[in-house]
Parts: sequence; structure tokens; C-alpha cells
Amino acid sequence: MLKKKISNGIKGVLRSFFVTNRVALILLIIASTIWGQTYEISGTIKDDAGKKVPNARLTLYNKKLFLLKTARGKGNGKFKIKKIA
Repeated sequence: MLKKKISNGIKGVLRSFFVTNRVALILLIIASTIWGQTYEISGTIKDDAGKKVPNARLTLYNKKLFLLKTARGKGNGKFKIKKIA
């Protein structure tokens, strides 16, 4: 009887261990997918009169004013900043 209780206790501990590890692995996979996302910004730069500004230099900062990316617009005023984390 005592052997059976010990055996069941060990099985319970092992089952709990494997369930916990599975949950942790799933959370790691989800977190890496979320953190791995990148964004892109694109558009056309225009002046106050509505004319396109060719070859404009763009600088992208985050909320804390840390430089994230720099880019240069095209001759037609269009720009695209890729791989923004």
C-alpha cells in the first residue's frame, strides 16, 4: 500500500513537471513571436503648399527620443522605413 502511494506521488510530480515545462515552452514561443515583430512606415512628404518634397531626410525617434532609424525620401517625395522594432 505504501509503495503504491509513493509510486502515485512520483507520477504526480513528474506529470506536474512535464505540464509546467510544456506551458513554459508555449509561453516562450508566443513571446518570441511577439517580440520578433517589425513594422514599416511609408508615405509621401509634402510641404505646407502640398508639393512633394524630393530627397527629404527622415529621422525616426521613439518616445524617449532615442534614434531608431534614418532614411532618405525618393525624388518623388515618397519614403519607406523598414524593419522598425
